Amino acid sequence: MELMVHPDRQMTSENYPLHLVAAGIYQATFTPTKAGLYYYYFKIVIQHDDQQAVYFYGAADDGFGGPGRLTTIDNLKSYQLTCYQKPAVSPEWYRNGVFYQIFPDRFYNGNPNGEINARRKNTFIYATPEDTPYYIKNQAGEVVRWDFFGGNLQGIIAKIPYLKKLGITGIYLNPIFFASSSHRYDTNDYLKIDPILGTEADFKELTQQLHQAGMHLILDGVFNHVGKDSKYFNAQQLFYGADQGAAQDPHSPYRDWFDFENYPTDYESWWGVKDLPRVNKNQPAFRQLIYGTENSVIQKWTDLGVDGWRLDVADELPDDFIQKIHQRLQEFSTKKVLLGEVWEDAS
Repeated sequence: MELMVHPDRQMTSENYPLHLVAAGIYQATFTPTKAGLYYYYFKIVIQHDDQQAVYFYGAADDGFGGPGRLTTIDNLKSYQLTCYQKPAVSPEWYRNGVFYQIFPDRFYNGNPNGEINARRKNTFIYATPEDTPYYIKNQAGEVVRWDFFGGNLQGIIAKIPYLKKLGITGIYLNPIFFASSSHRYDTNDYLKIDPILGTEADFKELTQQLHQAGMHLILDGVFNHVGKDSKYFNAQQLFYGADQGAAQDPHSPYRDWFDFENYPTDYESWWGVKDLPRVNKNQPAFRQLIYGTENSVIQKWTDLGVDGWRLDVADELPDDFIQKIHQRLQEFSTKKVLLGEVWEDAS
């Protein structure tokens, strides 16, 4: 019997003999030489007189552990072993923290009379906080009127004593940057607070009040795509200025950020959602905007008191893109946290 092991992206396996160490217990030793993913299974050869029968024992389900199954080589599923180079030591405030996730529009309106900040054209506002959310869609199923309850940053500030009483030590905010929708994953401008949420001064006050209360703040970084009406794409020409969006000017400084099949209306979007043009994350100008040393998204908002970032759909971001963000965060004087949202196998 043998243990068969091969590194990720390498099909040739090395074999390690299994030795009987106790009644019915066999053991082999494998020591990885470097960090990475490894896959393994067991090969069993049984001699019947002059004939040999070869069996394989591998994973039965997800590949991570537990009882496996005896199978043929054609149906074999390997177990997975993840070898880390070194432990990732996160700050104590995160390791032992109790976090509260806030969807800003739906949380609380902190204005004295419940007024909505910066009402915008072609949206609707619910009459009461008890209303049931409802999308207004056209015949193609596209949202044509975004809905708002009007939650804002002052509302979060007002609820800090309530959150403190709950034992909360950290807040994770869904996107807060200027966008067309109430969910704000369709970013229009990474460097501007959505006016419905308030101002940059409100954001500074929020970080200061949270820190005074012994709480920390993590923001949502949405970098796989932008909004179709963003300053970078500008499909409906909602933005005006010297830098034209990619969909309105083939010579736009943002043109190379996007892949067009048929300019300007047919373009690659995130999972086919046309509201979300997919960004080419290898473009140097886009990378400079996100994690550059000056006037970048990471620099600006972390300077204003952010304690960490959550990367939306991190498994669709290039590894070196994530590494560069991590390196930027390491340059700050206090320890920051970088999280990645991954619904599949994070390794």
